[in-house]
Amino acid sequence: MKFNPFFINSNICLKQSDISDFDHFMQTIAGNTGNSYITYALMKELGADSCRIKHIPSVYTHHFKEEDVDLTKDASHIFLILQDQIRIAESYGLQLPYKEIENLIEKA
Repeated sequence: MKFNPFFINSNICLKQSDISDFDHFMQTIAGNTGNSYITYALMKELGADSCRIKHIPSVYTHHFKEEDVDLTKDASHIFLILQDQIRIAESYGLQLPYKEIENLIEKA
């Protein structure tokens, strides 16, 4: 099988629309530019093509639904990037959608 990674909560901007305005940019990176560098470094180490990766940029703003990406079909490897989101106090007044993340992992 071809290496086809899928990144959940990548916090990385890959399209021009990701930086269309400041608010959208901050949503895409979950308010922390350092988080996107973690994903970028992992992609470089894995040899992933950053222009073609499939990903959920931010679990905070992603609209989870049944017809979401089929991870069993669309990915050979799944990377859940939660670098500093799991802690007692959530950042920026955001709450991780734990149940939706759990459901997505169970589907995989």
